[in-house]
Amino acid sequence: ITTPYHVKCGILDVLLKLITSCDDLEPTSILIPILTELQKNGQKEIKKKSQNIFFLLNAKGINSPSSEFESESLKEKEQKIQQLEEQKRIQETEINKLKQENSKEKQEKEKERIEKERKDSEINKLKQENSKEKQEKERERNEKERKEEENKILKEEIKKMKKENEKLKPKPPQDFPIAIHNPDPSDIDFSDIDGKMKKITKKEYKNNTISLSQILENGIWEIETEFSGDLDYPCIGVMKDSFNFTAEQHSTNYSDNGMMEKFIIRIIRHLEIKDIQQVRK
Repeated sequence: ITTPYHVKCGILDVLLKLITSCDDLEPTSILIPILTELQKNGQKEIKKKSQNIFFLLNAKGINSPSSEFESESLKEKEQKIQQLEEQKRIQETEINKLKQENSKEKQEKEKERIEKERKDSEINKLKQENSKEKQEKERERNEKERKEEENKILKEEIKKMKKENEKLKPKPPQDFPIAIHNPDPSDIDFSDIDGKMKKITKKEYKNNTISLSQILENGIWEIETEFSGDLDYPCIGVMKDSFNFTAEQHSTNYSDNGMMEKFIIRIIRHLEIKDIQQVRK
């Protein structure tokens, strides 16, 4: 609520009379701030009355009672300002410290990230090298197995070819002792020619079959026979080892009557042999 103008003027008049008539003016010192305010913001007449009262109080040594209070207040304000400034400084210090710590933490995290990336890169590189080395070893192992298998097959082929070649190679001729079975000594004579060849002489004109005791085993066998003289139905053949001819028997007789399978494998029949003719079989 605004105090009316005439009221203000009346109060200032009363205060002026009080100052001029009173000896103890110390209590009026509390009015100095009000008088100062009225001097600044009051109307013209009120400003004039406020100035007069203010000058009288100053002349009598009355100052504002709040000077000390104001001084204390200023000190408190300054202290508060200092406290606030100190708090601000501490806060700024803390903030800077936190910023530095945060920056340091960021740097550490960045450093850790870079280090992690470097280790991950090294690990991946080592994994790739290890995988490549494993693949290379696997390739070498497969290549080794392949070559070993090829060598094995090649050795088998060589071994097989050697066997085939051995079979195809002509065997060296062998001399076997000639043992002759004589079924009819009265008709047949034996004589030695050179220790290898035998001469069989037939003395009478009758049938007889002479066999050799040599058993023919696997392989190729060769016999060379030379005939001379006038012979009827000469033949050369192979007989079973278990069969023996008796005197005056001709091999063709057994062939004709169905007995050939008992002793003949193959017979050369009806040879037209002239004097001094060789037959190789």
